[in-house]
Amino acid sequence: MINKKDIPNLNTKQMVGVIKRFIKRNKELAERGKPCLAVCFEGEAGVGKTSVPAQVAKELKMGYWPLNLSQIEDIGDLVGFPYKSFEMTHAKFDGSKATIISEWFNETLCRVRETQGWEYTGKVLTKHAAPEWLHELESPNGSMLVIDDFTRGDMRFQQAIMQLVQAGKYYSWNLPKGCTIVLTSNPNDGDYMVNEQDIAMSGRYCKFNVLFDINSWVEWATANDIDGRCMNILIKEYEHLIYSTDEKRRAANKFDVSPRDWTNFFEIIADLPDLNSAESLKIINLYGNSYVGDKINTFLTSLTNKLDMLPSPEDVLEKDPAHMRRILHECCGTVKDLKDKSFNTKENPYRAEIASLIALRLQYYLSNYLKDNALTPEMEERLSWIFDNDFFSSETKLAMVNHLHQQHSKKITKILTRPEFVENVLRVFEDI
Repeated sequence: MINKKDIPNLNTKQMVGVIKRFIKRNKELAERGKPCLAVCFEGEAGVGKTSVPAQVAKELKMGYWPLNLSQIEDIGDLVGFPYKSFEMTHAKFDGSKATIISEWFNETLCRVRETQGWEYTGKVLTKHAAPEWLHELESPNGSMLVIDDFTRGDMRFQQAIMQLVQAGKYYSWNLPKGCTIVLTSNPNDGDYMVNEQDIAMSGRYCKFNVLFDINSWVEWATANDIDGRCMNILIKEYEHLIYSTDEKRRAANKFDVSPRDWTNFFEIIADLPDLNSAESLKIINLYGNSYVGDKINTFLTSLTNKLDMLPSPEDVLEKDPAHMRRILHECCGTVKDLKDKSFNTKENPYRAEIASLIALRLQYYLSNYLKDNALTPEMEERLSWIFDNDFFSSETKLAMVNHLHQQHSKKITKILTRPEFVENVLRVFEDI
């Protein structure tokens, strides 16, 4: 068995890269007549193991089907139901010359062939009909089969998928050419009802641990329109909101509350216009205790600290610069405040953690926006204004530029060549 400590750790963003590499290699291997490779992602519940493969398949417009092994009750739902096939022969005449042909038919067709003069040879085979879900994988862009929570399934089902994982087929039928199989599982550490995998099974796939990463979550949450007020709180307090309070479990990256639980809670309260009103607090308490237990107290404390009131990325990019400058000073101050030192006082010191939070949300908002759009002249002006001020540290500005350049280099080329922007970027490097 592979020692758990030897298994590489990934965040969900790195997980995307791994899946895409398997898809690429499997297409190449299939063209050479070789069996495809399978990959397994193991991690805590709610970390994104299932949603990430679905995202990749959607992005690449692939055929996709998720099989949850723990929810299958009949082996036929997984591999198709067995049926008997009979060999029959028939004499085909060409003038006076007869040619004997033979074919295999199921029981229904056999009755039809009997009326047409076909005869049984006595040979019988048991085959498996292709399962109903197989047609969902048909696509010119390739296919992905996700076998979710496979270590929770009945051992009979786990044995049944061994041939599927190894060879991409099950006796009488085949997966589409180049189909990538993705397995997901929870760790076998006593917290989950899972089965141990022996070498015969674990040797059929490549395995990675998936860990929670706040940057990856923010990127996902931004793309999925999660309430920004709640995002602020999770970004600032995720270590207390998610990870275990037990020291040993915390060191092992164990959760008390999963990111999925928090996301579901955020969705149920997203329609509240004011999270701090008396009526809203009653609703937050009611649903918070149900979704996340006593961790809701940390969430409520963050509300008293007005984390839900921080400016959104849209505010930073669209609101009047003079108004936005004052708001940002009130929220986080400035690093040096070269233009107006009156804001950066002992009573209003620079709050690096708040500035970093606002910048992180802005970074992923821009990255998500640039997937389908180009920067407007107004956005370019505002970004230059942001870099010309000292709301964000040099390291934060550099991280933002690096991220946007890596993700959308062509779309930000114009702004990166503006003289005032180049000057500010170079100043960032000098400051560091």
